Amino acid sequence: MITKIENYYLNQHIDEASDLREFSIDEYKLFEGAGYKYMVKDEKIFKGGKVNFASINWDEITIATTGNKVYKIHLQFITKNMKLAKIVFTKSRNYIAKQMGRHKQHPFLSKKYIWKAPEENLIIDQQYNAGQYIVNIIIRSNTIGELTKDPKDPINQVYPKAPAIKRN
Repeated sequence: MITKIENYYLNQHIDEASDLREFSIDEYKLFEGAGYKYMVKDEKIFKGGKVNFASINWDEITIATTGNKVYKIHLQFITKNMKLAKIVFTKSRNYIAKQMGRHKQHPFLSKKYIWKAPEENLIIDQQYNAGQYIVNIIIRSNTIGELTKDPKDPINQVYPKAPAIKRN
């Protein structure tokens, strides 16, 4: 299982995490404008600096919290070099497979792999957007409840099915 990236780990109290800055109001608006849906009530998003995972220096880490606990860790590697993106994607996928075993889902002809475990789900994918190749790794806790049942969210298509959010 992979539940920790350097000093950040799933279910960690946000006060124990260092070198993070919460999104500004403008950053939240940009995030929402790009189509991001809040997955849990009281969700807060924090940005961190560069981290090392699978012997790769990642450009940024984004942490999502609920109830002041980390429930999602998102790594991004961004480059204009297609060959470098492919190397990072393959090396990361192989590292994850060595730690977690064979992936559980790989949508046909996609550059997306999904692992599921009792405590967390992990997705790695590769995208091309605005002239840049992007490798994403998303690790999301299954032990912090109140995730939505949004069928379009690949995490909710794997173990376990998440309960709906109760809003006031």
